[in-house]
Amino acid sequence: MLPDYPNVKKKVHSLFLSCVKEGILRRSLILRQIPRTVQHEGSEGTYKDVAGRENQIEYREIAAARSLTRDEMRQGNFQSIMSKCDEIADTFAAEQSKILYAAIGEAAESVGNVFDTKGKLTKEVFLEMRRKMQWDFNPHTGEPQYPTMVLSPKVLEKIKHDLESWEQDPKFVAAMSAIEQQKRLEWRDRESCRRLVD
Repeated sequence: MLPDYPNVKKKVHSLFLSCVKEGILRRSLILRQIPRTVQHEGSEGTYKDVAGRENQIEYREIAAARSLTRDEMRQGNFQSIMSKCDEIADTFAAEQSKILYAAIGEAAESVGNVFDTKGKLTKEVFLEMRRKMQWDFNPHTGEPQYPTMVLSPKVLEKIKHDLESWEQDPKFVAAMSAIEQQKRLEWRDRESCRRLVD
């Protein structure tokens, strides 16, 4: 009979899960910014949106299967095990991001908050996008916490020069400043209407 080491297996399992979770957050900046809650039991859940409506959570299964060959197990090569961990993190990060972007797209479509740039992001469209976003501000310093914009590397490369030139345009800078002031007022209104929880 072969010996069993339950404590060692438990520690290895915990280490592996931590490695995968950290790997997911390293690969997806947007997932890193979203708070997470662990639901330990049950298969249903609800959440309230900013309008106070209760919504059902639609759980989706994400799976990533990887295996070690007999030779890899015999050699006990830590690097090969970590590469499997990285492959799993890649799969989970890609799938979770895909689900998140689909949910964001559906939410934006449902309220009519969608822009078709027709392949070209102009100053006017950029400013309009900023106007439609909800901004938050640091309650201690008053500094704006700008909304996250997610762009593909190709799109970012195409508009990087435009963004730099827009920042030199006094009209654009003044428009951005006016948007920031308006968003600050909206944030103050939201904060003053917040209800305290018992």
